Amino acid sequence: MKNTRLRAVAALVILVVASAGAIGAVAAEGGSQSPLSIATADDDTVETDGSIEALDVPAEIEPDESFSITVETTESISTVVELESDVDVELTDEQAPREEAAITDTRLEVFDTSAGDGTETITVEPIDGTDGDTIDVGAWVNAENTDDAEDSASSTVSLEAPTESAEFDVEITDTNSPVEAGEELTVETTVTNDGDETDTQTVELTDLDGTTVATEEVTLEGDEQTTDLTLVWETDVDAAGSGDITVESEDDTDTVGVTVEDDESGEEPTDFQIETIETNAPIDAGEELTVEAEVTNYGDDQWQELELQADGEIVDQEWVWLWEDDTETASLSWDTDSTDGDIDEITVRSASDTDSEPVTIEDDESGEEPTDFQIETIETNAPIDAGEELTVEAEVTNYGDGQWQQLELQADGEIVGGEWVWLWEDDTETVSLSWDTDSTDGDIDEITVQSASDTDSEPVSIEN
Repeated sequence: MKNTRLRAVAALVILVVASAGAIGAVAAEGGSQSPLSIATADDDTVETDGSIEALDVPAEIEPDESFSITVETTESISTVVELESDVDVELTDEQAPREEAAITDTRLEVFDTSAGDGTETITVEPIDGTDGDTIDVGAWVNAENTDDAEDSASSTVSLEAPTESAEFDVEITDTNSPVEAGEELTVETTVTNDGDETDTQTVELTDLDGTTVATEEVTLEGDEQTTDLTLVWETDVDAAGSGDITVESEDDTDTVGVTVEDDESGEEPTDFQIETIETNAPIDAGEELTVEAEVTNYGDDQWQELELQADGEIVDQEWVWLWEDDTETASLSWDTDSTDGDIDEITVRSASDTDSEPVTIEDDESGEEPTDFQIETIETNAPIDAGEELTVEAEVTNYGDGQWQQLELQADGEIVGGEWVWLWEDDTETVSLSWDTDSTDGDIDEITVQSASDTDSEPVSIEN
């Protein structure tokens, strides 16, 4: 049966070539595994052993996206590419026009009596494709159908609708403006995830000067899940003024005008006021910064928490009890690391007042070994395909005292893995981290491992 079909293909080839003015004859010889033979004009015979060297198609496309099929063959008298599809398609022969090819909506046949090597390229356009449809692509050589072919290859293209990442929209719905300086300004906010993916983002409230005065971490699933927040600005006695405050997510911002009025009651300011701040600066990066804050309570007897902040982050806290009209000096401290040389100001904040003090933190040029957890090396199992697990082995050395620290694995600025690690002084350990990538992560080309005192990155290849 195979020989009969090969003769049919050969005859078709002869007809096509003859129409182009060529001279030659093709016949099938031998059993089912025998190659084709080509008889030339000089009665020389060339036997073929046709093969598919490569069938290149995308694994996944969008429902309305055109794509290309590339077939590389050797010793091919005829090359056939045929599609079976859930959706109607249109084919375009990229080498057209040519007499030695025949094309329909689902099939391309190309004939070559020289039995040479070739590359065929076809463009496929799905018509009204939908999410979940598939297109099966088959290619073979030297036969009418794939069962009799000397070689064949196949692949499947999936039509997948694109997914939208998380998108947190914020809307300020109400405030209690106007308020008097020293009172709370409350901001009612609605946050909606208009994307398809679940995400966690920090929503921030900034005051009239653009300073962050409140934050809230929000986790929302996709498909327009919504939550309502109440963000509170604890104004102090110096906060009087009018202007815009802003609520901001990673994707969106909203502003509203508010008024903070002067307290014209004639009463002394209430609660804890920061009177003076003294520090042991200048210090070297990596040393401890000590802060002495003199605080007076102009309100009722009470506890309040003092915060020490650097670059907007809380680096120490201390609860203080003061009787009415009492003054006390509170001690705060911050263990800087080698990356803190660019910090030039620290802030002490109570529930009702804020004050800042310039500081000098000099880069450590002593040549001494770094302190705390240092990332020595990073190794991964890259390259991987998007959707597979990326494993990361990070060698870490503790140059400080024995302690716990958390290692974070980051990709594109987001934390995708983490591990708590205990190391004794001068001890080294290899820590295993991992990240379950998804189909949208093919554009990530670098990962980062970060401890509390060091950061290191490694290039990775994540293939779509």
